[in-house]
Amino acid sequence: MSRSYPFEDAETVVFEVNLGASESPQTLQTFLAAAAPDSPDEVIYNALDDETYRLAQETATAIGLPFAGFNNFEPWAFFINLSVFKLLQLGFEPTYGVDTYFFNEASLANKNVLALETIEEQFGFLDDMPPSIQADLVKQTILELDTLETVMGSMISAWKSGDAPTFESLILEGFADFPEAYDALLVQRNQNWMPDIESYINQPEDYLVVVGAAHLVGDDSVVQLLQDKGYTVQQTGNN
Repeated sequence: MSRSYPFEDAETVVFEVNLGASESPQTLQTFLAAAAPDSPDEVIYNALDDETYRLAQETATAIGLPFAGFNNFEPWAFFINLSVFKLLQLGFEPTYGVDTYFFNEASLANKNVLALETIEEQFGFLDDMPPSIQADLVKQTILELDTLETVMGSMISAWKSGDAPTFESLILEGFADFPEAYDALLVQRNQNWMPDIESYINQPEDYLVVVGAAHLVGDDSVVQLLQDKGYTVQQTGNN
């Protein structure tokens, strides 16, 4: 008997954002508008304390990321670009991401594609974070940068082997000292997604929902929120 897979069965594939729209020229303009400070205290050199600002400059310079261009933006624009820039240097290519893979496959298979958020909303979550939380995330990113390759390797290994406890501990460890950032980036968004995700469960068609792995771990994860509502969630596959 042939084996069916969630993607093959799904009539609709749901992503965090519409990856097709995220690659449009308008996305850059949306990013720039969201990252522009609304008040002087949101500018990166005012939002960061002197020590963190110095470390941000030094860290960016050390990996070849021009820092001066971020002086007119909020801190979140810097830590997002710092992480992405470092990951690219380490050889991690966005084109090989699980979401990109399934988005391309869904397009080729002419499946329906939906999104849990718009690009504007996703940038909005970052833009709405108070300067203090953005400053915390800058500190977190800088502190983790030197160990990023090792941590990512451990995460990938745990994910491929289906070692959920190890994967969860690696994700949560990074946010242990930054609970407000964890709440803003993960918890609130998980809660926002739940009405849509629950509506998919109650449809006669099959839906495949593809989200970042960090949304699947912890006491406030999508998995836990579904279980709290009485749904059974099962991990499948270990390689």
